[in-house]
Amino acid sequence: MLPVVAIDVPSELAPAAAESAVGSCENAIGSGGCPLVRDPTDRINVAWYATVRSDPELPFQLRIDFRSHSAAGPTVAERTLIFSETDPLESRWASVGLIIAGLVAAQDAAARASPAPERRPPQAQARHQWWWGVDAGALTGPGADHGAYRVGALARAWTTAASGFIGAATLRYAERSDVVALTWWSLSTGVGVRLGPRRGAFGADLVGDLVVERMFVSTTDQLRHHDTGSQNRIGARIGANASLQLFEGLRLLGGVDASALTPAVDIAVKSSVVATEPTVRFALSSGLRLEF
Repeated sequence: MLPVVAIDVPSELAPAAAESAVGSCENAIGSGGCPLVRDPTDRINVAWYATVRSDPELPFQLRIDFRSHSAAGPTVAERTLIFSETDPLESRWASVGLIIAGLVAAQDAAARASPAPERRPPQAQARHQWWWGVDAGALTGPGADHGAYRVGALARAWTTAASGFIGAATLRYAERSDVVALTWWSLSTGVGVRLGPRRGAFGADLVGDLVVERMFVSTTDQLRHHDTGSQNRIGARIGANASLQLFEGLRLLGGVDASALTPAVDIAVKSSVVATEPTVRFALSSGLRLEF
């Protein structure tokens, strides 16, 4: 058996008394588990180290200093044994051995009873975290080079990372009621960047989109003759949005964007151009944002 606890006794102690301490300790721990040390400078590899000394003024009292690993290790426990004058020397030191064995057993029991440290799964770093949400709101802006403004609605689904990257898809509808009625449907997808922390009171984002749009035109003259037309357009849009947190997961949203779509469209009634849908236009939007 490997040594468990070293018993450091005074160099002048009688061999029979020292062997009594070792014998009683090893009866409890096992043979070879309690080596004897008479010189504290001796190096010995043990889990525990017990130094036993008496006070010259109290010859019937023995003090045990129980430490970890060596004579210089941290103190784990201290015990003082008091005997009567009639107690034989070997009996006193046999008691010392039993006390040391008991200290070893107590420390082993405490180590087994200590709960193992909780192992927590590693957490993903913030830069790998993703969340998503939807925006819904109203929009307005010029509907042609002159005349009434268009009004409509938008719905946007987006996902973003803690790094600030955004991916978004947006569906828009708008119309203008006038002598010549105009209707626009568009679908766009894009990427951008978000500024500010996820749960901050204020936030902002900038998104660039590729846009596909279908434009419808309809008119009715005084004779109630009805005519319609349509045009596909493609291009790009860049928009900026600002948000204000109302509640957890709900934000008030406001934005502005500019679109460049081709081709420009001339709207003619009876061969006369009455309006032009320009290549570049802007829009204002407001609504709500839900975050998940």
